[in-house]
Amino acid sequence: MNRPGLFSALILGALAGCQAPPPEAPQGAEAGTRFLMSSFYADDATIGAGLTGLMNWYDDEGAALDGEAPEIGNDEAADYTLLPLAPDDLATTQVSTTDRPLDSMNGVMAVSTVGCTFAQVEELGARADQEVVFEGEWAHYARTFETDRAAYEAATAGEIPAITAPIDPLTADFADTAGALMLTSNPLGTSEFGTNLDYTLNLHFRHGTYLIQEEERSATLILSWQPDPTTGAGGSNSLHQTFAIDALVEVDGGVRRFAATWNDVESSATGTDEIIVRLTVRRINRFAERMTELCADMSQLPPE
Repeated sequence: MNRPGLFSALILGALAGCQAPPPEAPQGAEAGTRFLMSSFYADDATIGAGLTGLMNWYDDEGAALDGEAPEIGNDEAADYTLLPLAPDDLATTQVSTTDRPLDSMNGVMAVSTVGCTFAQVEELGARADQEVVFEGEWAHYARTFETDRAAYEAATAGEIPAITAPIDPLTADFADTAGALMLTSNPLGTSEFGTNLDYTLNLHFRHGTYLIQEEERSATLILSWQPDPTTGAGGSNSLHQTFAIDALVEVDGGVRRFAATWNDVESSATGTDEIIVRLTVRRINRFAERMTELCADMSQLPPE
């Protein structure tokens, strides 16, 4: 009888049993979006719990908002509105030079089901020419890849490496996780909210195979923030701060997109908070519609 082998198996089983269980799934869109934002650099099990929370919310009530936008004047905007962020919600790399309070931002949540495969969504999101991918949404767009894009895209086509321990984004050597994380800087121009503005967004991408609602699914997270405030020509339109978390989960028939964004806008063109919510949700939905259109015929896009 192979006693050493049996003993080793027992030890390994005991060690496996001592591993900390994943956290409980957050309940609701409010808790789910904040959980994923603050846990963006956590281990895969933690990300799976956060995505489970959002998918549970979709099953319970979020499906009614899928692809929809609030009408003005009937309190529907409240269904798409998120509470202000708190400092603990923000990842440690999200340092803004603005001195405006976090509760000056409008928080908005939108959800849609995109008619694409997971690989197609990844391809569209990784492209540098986002002004071409999302034609008409950006006045100009440039992207600098701060980690190895090729390693990240190769993982999409092959096996995405797991992240088994939390990462400190201020000290990590992201070369070690290039297959799972992709860091970019994106100087761009937009007429969002009726204002013409130039600014930079930092976008960090993370993908993997996560245990979501007790099933392994592919998913992508995109953490976005604006490192510096911007003011347009004439000084009357400003975008002081932006934070966002996007989650794209592979589902039957496509990819489910949860998009949460907080924006601190000063402009005479935006009107009331209710109008800002409607404009933001409609813009998020346009991006989902554009992805669905392109995935039906990817030949519409020229080579990069």
